[in-house]
Amino acid sequence: MKKYKPLFEVSNSLIICDVQPHDMGKGINWDEYKFANFVNNYNKILVLFNGDEYGWESQSDMEYAYEEWGIDLGSCTFYDKGYAWFRGLMDSGYDLEELVTYMLQHNIRDSRDIEEDTLLELLDTDEIPPDSIYIPEVADEIIKWNKSDICGGGRNECLAEIKILMDAKNIRYKEISKWIYG
Repeated sequence: MKKYKPLFEVSNSLIICDVQPHDMGKGINWDEYKFANFVNNYNKILVLFNGDEYGWESQSDMEYAYEEWGIDLGSCTFYDKGYAWFRGLMDSGYDLEELVTYMLQHNIRDSRDIEEDTLLELLDTDEIPPDSIYIPEVADEIIKWNKSDICGGGRNECLAEIKILMDAKNIRYKEISKWIYG
């Protein structure tokens, strides 16, 4: 019988995407205290959130909520990640890994800065799409988190953006499906 070999030895780092108080009981249907028990198993935690600029919680609101839930803030680094880096093209069905890889290799933050012919080739299309993508500054932090577990959501939204970015840089991660929503 073949033995199962885990992707990583026990991970001690976790990336949480968009687990925010305003979504509890709406998009997120798990108990925040059970979530805190899970999170507290990690020594290093990157908390990515949509901030008050977009009508959600500020960093201090996030920290307060996480502390109220019982999460050890001493292990957490909070980043307001901004919103919808890749969503326009993602939602239109484009495969973005090659484009994002190219942008990271050439230190390009906005896809509008790519020559049209190159952009068409990278997206495997004949027409320039109406939307563009950008790589936010928080990406510089995310790509440092190789071999992390990831959770949060939405599965096909913001968490998908994080995964595209990590895949483009060959950053290994493991999804913790119990704590993924959407």
